[in-house]
Amino acid sequence: MPGSLPTATATSAPSVTPSEVKFEVDRSQPTTQLQIRLRNGDRMVATFNQSHTVGDIRSYINASHPGEATSAYVLQTTFPTKDLTDDGATLKDAGLLGSVVVQRPAFHSTAPRTSHTMPATSKAVILIGGPSKGTRFRPLSLDVPKPLFSIGGRAIIWHSLVALSQLRPSLSRIPDRTVEGLNEVLLVGFYDESVIAPFVKEASRDFPNLSVRYLREFQPLGTAGGLYHYRDMILKGNPDQIFVLHSDVVCGWPFEELQKFHSGHRGVGTVMAVKVPREEANKFGCIVVDQQTSQARHFVEKPEEFLSDTVNAGLYLFDSALLFSSIREAMEDKVKRSADDPEATGDEQLRLEQDVLSPLAHSGRLYAFQTTSPWVQIKSAASAIPANALILASYKTTNPSLLRRRSPTILAKSRADYSKNKGPEIVEPCFIHEDAQIDPTAKIGPNVSIGSGVKVAAGCRVKESILLDNVLLDKNSCVLYSIIGESCKLGPWSRVEGAPLVGDKQSIAILGKDVSVLKEVHIRSCIVLPNKNLSRSAKNEVLL
Repeated sequence: MPGSLPTATATSAPSVTPSEVKFEVDRSQPTTQLQIRLRNGDRMVATFNQSHTVGDIRSYINASHPGEATSAYVLQTTFPTKDLTDDGATLKDAGLLGSVVVQRPAFHSTAPRTSHTMPATSKAVILIGGPSKGTRFRPLSLDVPKPLFSIGGRAIIWHSLVALSQLRPSLSRIPDRTVEGLNEVLLVGFYDESVIAPFVKEASRDFPNLSVRYLREFQPLGTAGGLYHYRDMILKGNPDQIFVLHSDVVCGWPFEELQKFHSGHRGVGTVMAVKVPREEANKFGCIVVDQQTSQARHFVEKPEEFLSDTVNAGLYLFDSALLFSSIREAMEDKVKRSADDPEATGDEQLRLEQDVLSPLAHSGRLYAFQTTSPWVQIKSAASAIPANALILASYKTTNPSLLRRRSPTILAKSRADYSKNKGPEIVEPCFIHEDAQIDPTAKIGPNVSIGSGVKVAAGCRVKESILLDNVLLDKNSCVLYSIIGESCKLGPWSRVEGAPLVGDKQSIAILGKDVSVLKEVHIRSCIVLPNKNLSRSAKNEVLL
């Protein structure tokens, strides 16, 4: 047999050409080259004697990447997929000459199960985008990033952290292992760090059991590109599972049910799927699902014609070993398509849905966890109103304390302070910041969120609305189905009113920051940009 194994080198980034790493081979004997695809997405090219064994490939991987020896894995061929379970078989006898060998997690093995004492782990990645995104969320995103906009009294992404912080241990797809409660969440996007840092600090205080970090892209890389760029940090600690969430989704976050479903199949990943009205389906990523196997047969992002009313809900669970190799395959396919079509428009971003999930569905490696639980995607500013209602209703049922606390560590004003004797009348569910001042004769709710420093005078009515920080409502003013931006002022007997959101039709009234509505002025279903004084009534207008 050949001699000792030297330290190996491998590719660490998509822009680097794979290096050739070799055993000390006997050149007088027949040789072959193998491409080894690691579960972190890296690839190596190695030269072996044909008399080397499958076990020698494993030793080569462990020497090249010492951390791999501590995590259970198996080796497989590509298509057709076959487990390489006989470590004593030579490369020639195993039919591996000049072939590709893929490293997979242990749950793909057909070998007898063995006991593992080291618990499996999971991480979460929240994709938050950047300042060039969220244009449909204006004027609310002019002053605060969309992921940090307040619904239910807290930033949109705060609510997903609540659910992640409560994730309990569950079964792993690796035999005899469990997934420990999740303890690290990474935010990936391209907002300036100074914009996100205050939220990260607050989240670290509110969720001491979670390590929350922000990873800023040097340029917009796309939803899959950002994941791949930070793959080393995501894989640090060898997590077995990775949750991936879009920041603009509000739902019940059924993480435990998703894990249980994911453990029952052998695909690369699981996508949460929901039903939407047929006429709205083509605004989302549509999935054709095999109802018997739950396998995603077809996935198309925003199809031109009707495909399915089952759509992508923006919440995923992947096995870390398979996620990054799948993204790497998508990168290579995209480069190849660009080379084959010189006239194609250059696009440096790699998108999770179009470039990764769609091919996975076509190859039978993506599964859909279908749920009927409420779900809202916050696409436009107006969609914050139904999202706010969903959050408040959810907490009323599952975690009522969060209607009385703006964080797990700060107690808001007790509902006992709003008794019938003291007023005001509160129609639950509502969130009212502990320092908000509400006159006893006012009526608030249902589905109202009131921020810090808000003052609501006598006789006011607020329903199905969001009042951001430092809003002033003078006596007998009325706010219905509306979003009132920071530091806005409504004069006596003024009225800001929208209507329930139906589809994409603009019906919610939205006031940007620092807008003044003068006495007895009525604003109906209008969008008002910041820093305006409104002295006349308006209806169904955009007031610039």
